Amino acid sequence: EAGWIKFQGKDGNVTTDGDDPKDCQSGSGATVDGYLNVLTNQIEFIVNYNMMNVRTETFQQTIDKNRINNFQQEFEQYEKDLIQWKKDNGEG
Repeated sequence: EAGWIKFQGKDGNVTTDGDDPKDCQSGSGATVDGYLNVLTNQIEFIVNYNMMNVRTETFQQTIDKNRINNFQQEFEQYEKDLIQWKKDNGEG
């Protein structure tokens, strides 16, 4: 199938919202390997965190570029649903 490109990454960095320079740290040994179809906007990748066999497998899915437009609304709904779930499960 046409349009697929492979991407790879090694190490990287981790950042937080803090102003302290220690909040931005370089990684060591973590990797990402994946494929992106530039024609169909499909993506799949694996992140290996180099931490006790922890990894993330993101199976093939289509990137919805419009999703960011709904982020705030969806996040607010997520927070409401989470509060309700905690109440229903004795955690809230």
